[in-house]
Amino acid sequence: MNWEIDYLEEDNIVQVKTNGHLRWEDKKKLSQETLAAGREKNARAFLIDHKDATFALSVLEIDKLPDMFKALGFGPEDKMAILFSSDSAKNSLFKFFQNVFYLNSLQIRVFTDPNEATAWLKAK
Repeated sequence: MNWEIDYLEEDNIVQVKTNGHLRWEDKKKLSQETLAAGREKNARAFLIDHKDATFALSVLEIDKLPDMFKALGFGPEDKMAILFSSDSAKNSLFKFFQNVFYLNSLQIRVFTDPNEATAWLKAK
């Protein structure tokens, strides 16, 4: 798994572009680095582009993600939009991913359109 982290100063959004095979260990390291970049810039909005990544997390691992995010400092004031390809074979897992975070009162949503994702992140 590879990723690039950028900061969109105009929108105060941390943007991440990933590619490769996303596993639990990768997700944890990626999340740590992403949140650290946000804290450094005083940003609370994150745009994660997983369109070029293969999502290899199990349902049980997805179920553990909210606890991992909370332990890393992701709180209710943070927002994360995750982009995935609309033709992904894992569409149902992305929806499950979103529901797990919703049930844990964390603002993480999945999108296929980058403009919709950015608009949601910028909305108060």
